[in-house]
Amino acid sequence: MSRNTIYLHFSLFEVGTMLRQLVPSRYSLTSFGHSVRATLLSCRHSLFSSGSGVVDEPDPDLTVLQHARFHELRRTESIENRKARLIYQSRKRGNLENGILLSTFVDEYMDKLTPEQVGSYDALINLPDSDWDIYYWVTDAKEVPDVFRTDVLEMLRDHAKNKEKQLRNQQPPLKPRL
Repeated sequence: MSRNTIYLHFSLFEVGTMLRQLVPSRYSLTSFGHSVRATLLSCRHSLFSSGSGVVDEPDPDLTVLQHARFHELRRTESIENRKARLIYQSRKRGNLENGILLSTFVDEYMDKLTPEQVGSYDALINLPDSDWDIYYWVTDAKEVPDVFRTDVLEMLRDHAKNKEKQLRNQQPPLKPRL
C-alpha cells in the first residue's frame, strides 16, 4: 500500500511567516548561493483533485535550508551607527581587492548617501555568499541579480573605473567620528 500525502499550496509570504516563527525574531533568513526562495518554489505543490484529491508524491527535500544564511536584523540601529558599521565592514573584507575598492568608495560617498542608499549598500555587501561575487558585479565581469541592481551599485561601478586615475593601492585612513 503506497503512502499518500496531501500537498497544500503556500505562498512565499506564508512560508516566510512560518519560517519567521521558527527563527528568533532578531535574525533574517537569506540565501543567494542556495536560494531559499528557489528551493521553496521548487518544493511547493498545489492540491489538485484527481479522484480523491490526494497526490502520491515523495516528501519534498528541504535539506538545502540547512545551508541558509542568517543575518541579524538591526531594526533599532541609528543611521550613524549603521554607517559606522558599514565603514568597518567595507574595510574588513575577505579579499584585498574588495577591501580597497569598498573602503575608498565609503570614504568618498558614505556621507552623501541617503538612508535608502545606505540600506542598498548594506544589502550589497552583506547578503551575497561570496565577496568575489561583489567584486565581479562591480567590475562587470558577472551578471548582477536583479535584487542588487541599484543606483548604489552603479555608483560603485563608476568609482571602480577610477576615471581620475587616483592611486588606490591601500585603504584610506579613517576619518575621526564626530
